[in-house]
Order: sequence, then structure tokens, then C-alpha cells
Amino acid sequence: MIDIGNTLCKAAVFQEGRLQKLWVNKEFGAVELDDLLREYPVDKAIVSTVRRDDSTVELTSSRGINTLLAGPHLGHPLKMGYRSPETLGTDRLAAAVAGFHLFPGNNVLVINAGTCLTTDLVSEAGEYLGGTISPGLHMRLKSLHHFTGKLPLVDPGIMAAAPAGGGTAVDERRQKQPGEAPRKRTEDTSAPEIPGQTTREAIRAGVICGMLAEIDGLIDRYRGKIRLFNVILSGGDIKVFDKKLKNRIFAVENIVLHGLNQMLEYNA
Repeated sequence: MIDIGNTLCKAAVFQEGRLQKLWVNKEFGAVELDDLLREYPVDKAIVSTVRRDDSTVELTSSRGINTLLAGPHLGHPLKMGYRSPETLGTDRLAAAVAGFHLFPGNNVLVINAGTCLTTDLVSEAGEYLGGTISPGLHMRLKSLHHFTGKLPLVDPGIMAAAPAGGGTAVDERRQKQPGEAPRKRTEDTSAPEIPGQTTREAIRAGVICGMLAEIDGLIDRYRGKIRLFNVILSGGDIKVFDKKLKNRIFAVENIVLHGLNQMLEYNA
């Protein structure tokens, strides 16, 4: 399974439905493919890509691997209730297929927190009903920096620190004040403090708390239409949100790769 995304490329090897090997980098080429093939004798593959003029299918096929290009043109177990299936991203379709596989006979909402924040809903009858798309965490942070004259580019992973002995999260880039206790790294499982007391804290709090409210609000709006459903959270930024939401969710890493594996088994 090869997933060529907007930000990262992922390659995974599955055996009997279980993830055996995961490779992640910004690019995926002949060197990386050959390294994987030396360890695993792969004979079939599926490629999902969002990049124009991507040559990954040709690359894997040149190694004698039976390769499929993922998309709504392939067979899959879902009934299509989407009005423009030709525009449906393969990552969203694969995530929906994985959700259907994990919770057969149940309504399931798959939330993917990656380059974009997406939601995809599958009914208990196995019908794909569509979802939502909005900017992801890093896209929001970059846009604040890019479209303003003075706002800094904030990395959400840099500021998860707290004063020794407890206290609220602080900006590690802020200069240590005289007499202030040294800071130590902590796992930040709570939402950022508001109000933010520096510009960086305000940006981080605004973006992360805003996305938490958005995710919880979307789940609540879906519940206004469908009373009972399971919620799966996945994506590269899963750890930023999974323990901070008020709604109960199932955290599943790399759900797109699991869905691609299901699509490959369905077609090969």
C-alpha cells in the first residue's frame, strides 16, 4: 500500500490484514521501494496519490508488481451515495472503506486530521454518504503567518511544556524569567490555556481550541441526523486531538492505509 499525500508519503506492507511494515517520508522513489522489496517479496500493490504527474504506479509496475491505482473507479464494498464520485479523493474513500470494515453493520463517522480535516460518514447499510472538508492544523497555522504581515509561524509541537512542579502550558520560545522554575517536557493532554498570554500562545490556543470545537461540533451535528454511530479519529495530527475531545472516539492510526489494503484485497 502506497499513499502519496500532500505532505508525506507512506508505504505499508500488510500480511493477512495486519500491518507489518510502515515507511514514512516526504518522497517515495526507487531507492525506498527497492529497500522495501529486499525485505518483503511483494507481488501486488495499490497506490493512492493526490499529486499530479505522479509516477509511482509506473515505478512499482516496472518491478513486476501487479499495481492498482486507487479511486472510485475500483470495486469496493460501499454503496455510493455521493453525487460527484469522480471528484472523491482516494484518501477519503479508503478511510470510509476502513471504517465500514472496522464497524460492519453500524453507522460510522471517520475523521481524518491531516493536511485537511475531513469527515466521512458511512451508514449501517454500507452507503457512503459524504462528509466535510476544511483546512488542517498546519494549514491553518501557515495561513496565519502567510496572509499577515507580522504573525509568526507557530509549530504546535514545540510548546507542550510546563513549569517544573506543574502549571499551565507555556511557550518554550519565551525567554526564561529571573527566578522562574526550569521547564520540563510534558505530554500535553489538555487543550491550550485561554486566553493566550503571548502572540504564539494566542495562535496556538485559537487554532487548536477552534479545531477541537469544530470536531466536537461536527460530531454533534451528525448526531442531529443519525442518533447512533461510532466515531473514528485518524490522521497525522491524531495525537493533538484524541485526548482533548468531549465526544468518545476510537483512535485508529493510518486508517487510509488500512482502507487501501481492503480495496486491494477486494480487487486483486
